[in-house]
Amino acid sequence: MADFATGSPAWLEAEQAKLGKSWGAGKSCLSRFGLGFVLALLLSGCSAVPAAVQEPSDSNNEHGAVAQCEPRIGVYLKNPSTAEFNSKASSSGSRVWKVTGTVDAETGFGATIRSSFGCTVTIHEGNATTSVDYFSG
Repeated sequence: MADFATGSPAWLEAEQAKLGKSWGAGKSCLSRFGLGFVLALLLSGCSAVPAAVQEPSDSNNEHGAVAQCEPRIGVYLKNPSTAEFNSKASSSGSRVWKVTGTVDAETGFGATIRSSFGCTVTIHEGNATTSVDYFSG
């Protein structure tokens, strides 16, 4: 018969008394699973998108700056293969470009949304450093 005040059956309490454990004592598989789940949940919130990326670049012009920025924005999209960019770049120095624009891309549910973005691309000695300034989507 179950003891309704504690929620554990009498036979379970008798067996646990023989072993010297109370109901729910010790580390169960469920508690270990719960700890693993919490850790996985916490780690999944970490972003894998770097703040700035440096890659070789063969052009210090508007097209080169846009070509560096758009793939960085694609990282933020659920379906980057559906992305349609409308980007423009302006020089804010001899090697610094500001790229701004919008991108239309499908969500995970198939709906197309428009997001705006901005990047800074610095090209120096054949290398481009690209940082995403903002992405609203």
